[in-house]
Formats: sequence, structure tokens, C-alpha cells
Amino acid sequence: MANKNRYRFGLMETAAYAVASATIIEQGDMLGVDVATGLVYPANDETWDTNLATTQAAFAAKFAGIAMDASPAGSTAPINVALTGVFAMAQASATLALGAAVSPAQVGTTSKIASQSVVASTPRIGKAAKCYAAVATEVLIRVRAAQMPASAAAS
Repeated sequence: MANKNRYRFGLMETAAYAVASATIIEQGDMLGVDVATGLVYPANDETWDTNLATTQAAFAAKFAGIAMDASPAGSTAPINVALTGVFAMAQASATLALGAAVSPAQVGTTSKIASQSVVASTPRIGKAAKCYAAVATEVLIRVRAAQMPASAAAS
């Protein structure tokens, strides 16, 4: 996916996170955080574990938020990450009920999850905040990071 500002409305809390130099992050990516290093990574870099639900659950536990900045390969500059807010994300053509739990979608038939596309799922990174008519390719989701940096947790 291309860099895209996906923020739409609502209270947005942000934090700066470090990125490994080899990691490529695009604006609008759902990010996980390696709790051992404190470095963020896009959802599609999450290690596949057994099946989609297991991988989604592992990512949901490490969910850091939505990338507000891009980080090209070779960059180690910290990026801004939205910990909370409402964001427009791509979705498969399905109707989501208001409040439905969502997580990153699977990328086709690969063993990867998407960084900028969601699907209804019990392990969740957010909830549907606005529902559209029957066949929608985008959904508004309200997110709250599962992992808060120490600086944000203290405030």
C-alpha cells in the first residue's frame, strides 16, 4: 500500500517510536512493537503462527497504533504513532456491524497479514466506528494501542 493519512477524527494520542534501519513503514500502517527492543514494525512483518486467528491474536497483543509518518529503508529516525483515534482502513467487501471487532486481514492466500487492511476478527486491534452500506471497501475503525510506551502510560 502507499503512504496514506488514514486519520479521520476523534481524540488522537501520539508517541514517538524508534524503527530498525531495515524496517520499511508507510504512513497508515498498523504497527506492532517488539516489547524487548521497543522498535515498531508493520503488521505484514508479524511472524505467521499456525493460522490467521493465532497470528492476529499475537499481533493484537503487540499493537502499538497507526503510523502517522513513513520510515524508508535505512532510516532510524523515530516516527509518530497514533495510539488512539478513528482511522479509515481498507476492508474486504463485507458489512461490519457498529462495534464489530477488527484485526489485520490476511494477504490473499499468503502467510502474511496486511498492514492497511482489516477484517472482522475476535482478536482485535479496534472496533468498527462507522458502518457503510452492503458492499464497502473501507471502514472507519476506532483503535487503542495494546502496548503504550512508558512516556504515554505515565501521562
